[in-house]
Amino acid sequence: MLGNKFNPTRCDVENNKLIYWFNGQMNYRSIETVKEFEKLLFPVGTYFLNNHYDLLPKHIKDEYKRPLKATTTNTNGVQLTGTGAGNTLSDLPKFNTTEANGLIVRTATQTLLDAKMLPPSKQLFKELLHTNELCILFADTNVGKSILAAQIADTVSRGSTQYGFNCDSEPLKVGYFDFELSDIQLYKRYSNQDDEPHKFCDNFYRVTVNIDAEQPKDVTIEDYIATQIESSILEHQFNFVIIDNISYLKHDTTTTKDATPLMRLLNNIKRKYSITMIVIAHTPKRDTTKPLTMNDLAGSRALLSFADSCFAIGTSQQDNAIRYIKQLKARYTEILYDGNNVIVCTLQKDNSNLCFDFNNFGKESDHLKVLSEDETTKLGNDIIDSYLRGTSYRDIAKNLNCSLRKVQTEITKYKEQQGLSDF
Repeated sequence: MLGNKFNPTRCDVENNKLIYWFNGQMNYRSIETVKEFEKLLFPVGTYFLNNHYDLLPKHIKDEYKRPLKATTTNTNGVQLTGTGAGNTLSDLPKFNTTEANGLIVRTATQTLLDAKMLPPSKQLFKELLHTNELCILFADTNVGKSILAAQIADTVSRGSTQYGFNCDSEPLKVGYFDFELSDIQLYKRYSNQDDEPHKFCDNFYRVTVNIDAEQPKDVTIEDYIATQIESSILEHQFNFVIIDNISYLKHDTTTTKDATPLMRLLNNIKRKYSITMIVIAHTPKRDTTKPLTMNDLAGSRALLSFADSCFAIGTSQQDNAIRYIKQLKARYTEILYDGNNVIVCTLQKDNSNLCFDFNNFGKESDHLKVLSEDETTKLGNDIIDSYLRGTSYRDIAKNLNCSLRKVQTEITKYKEQQGLSDF
């Protein structure tokens, strides 16, 4: 079950269940009877008796008139407190769990039994997001990443279905770490023509940088903010966190060297406090004639390797107000909203609330840009002109806002027409 060093980050007792957060997981242990409690006595029950005795139900207190006091040593050589009410340490079960160098070692069967005791995962924003996930949301500039993220935060903080997006969880306490908008920008976004602000749920907290705070001289701004994020999560007991956006924590996430430590840090925070986290990221300028893929996310391999889920927003070429959401990675479910079944929405102002309103499902290809024959010819000519000026393939693609494959295809065709060779 658990190793010798048991130090949960949070504890509670509810409906004859011990609830504690340990090694990034929320755990439930039934104590309907004294016998059930005795099975948990080391280390869980012992910890509660010594540290949270007043929280325990009456039938446990009647059996254990006082917190454990006497000490002895268990089979692993660890000093334990003794028991009251006639129980002896020799009666306690011996667990086949060890800790070595910070690693938890359990049999596969015990892992499954422990997992069975955990609460089931719940949908927080359709099948796109589940509890205890680290999720990445990305899109191009001015597409609506922050708007959708705030809508998710509002939905989760209420624990309700809004604008066609269901949330199956009870209301959660949300911390939105906003490193993008000023207060006045936020007000303009969430107020109506009569100058009335939108009423968010009181479970929804916005966290911004305190520019007057003194930053330690020997710490980078990125490390300082990361530390402050973790401190805020712990202090305010946030269950759900949104970071808008990742570039504030690490300016360059395009390389594995920079992105991996950051994502490992965020994943550890998620697991340590058993929270759900959305990280917002930008995508470089992309070819809007092509479908959204994981490759559109800068530093995609390093970022996504630590993410449990990922979805992206695209702008429809049919209408400037139409957006579509595409699911790119999922662990709790299969990919439901792929290119053949994207979620189509309208970005609209509902009184004082700027939001994504669900329309229907559709094909991504219906929303991609289609070049006319003249545009296609011009793009091909521009690619060749850039190539002849000595511009690299990647810079051509970036400058002309087209895919690298398109550049390679046009240049290969040009070489064939000219009888040129790469060798």
